[in-house]
Amino acid sequence: MEEKGTYELFDRLVKENRAMIERMCARRAGGDAERAAELRQDCLIAVWHRLPSLRPGALRLQEAAWVAWQCRSVFSRMRFDRGLWVPIDDKIAESLAVSPEDNPREVIDLLASGLTDHERRMLDLMLEGRDASEVAKAMGIKQRSAVILRHRVIKKMKDNIDKIDL
Repeated sequence: MEEKGTYELFDRLVKENRAMIERMCARRAGGDAERAAELRQDCLIAVWHRLPSLRPGALRLQEAAWVAWQCRSVFSRMRFDRGLWVPIDDKIAESLAVSPEDNPREVIDLLASGLTDHERRMLDLMLEGRDASEVAKAMGIKQRSAVILRHRVIKKMKDNIDKIDL
C-alpha cells in the first residue's frame, strides 16, 4: 500500500467510524472521560498499525466491522493491564515530580532498586518503548509471561516510591 493511500484510507476510516469508536470507548471507560480519551487513542493507534491487514476492496460495512474488531482487540489487551492505569492524583503527582537538577535516570534507578536481573532487563526494554510482544521475543519468553513480568516490575517500582526519598 503506497504511503499517500495509507494516510487517505486511515483518515477515511476514522471519519466514517468516529462515532462508533467514541461510543465503544465511552462504554468501556464506564463514564470516565479521561479513560475514554486514552482508549480512543489506543484504538486509533491499533487501526493505524494493523491497516495493512484490512482486505483491499472491503465494503464499508466490512471496514466498520474491522475497525470495531481493532477496538475490541485493544479492550481485550486492556483486561490484562487492569490496575496499571491510574489517573494522576496529588499524591502520585508529588511522587513523580522531579526537580530540574534531578537526573531522571537516577530516579528510575532508585525506583528499580531490588529488581532482579531478569526484571531489570524487562525495565530496560520497556524504557526503549518496546511492547509486550517485542519484549517477549527479545527475552525469549511467551508474550503472556512478558505481560506478567511487566506488571511485576511496575508493582515493585510503585512500592519503592514510598520507601525512597525523592
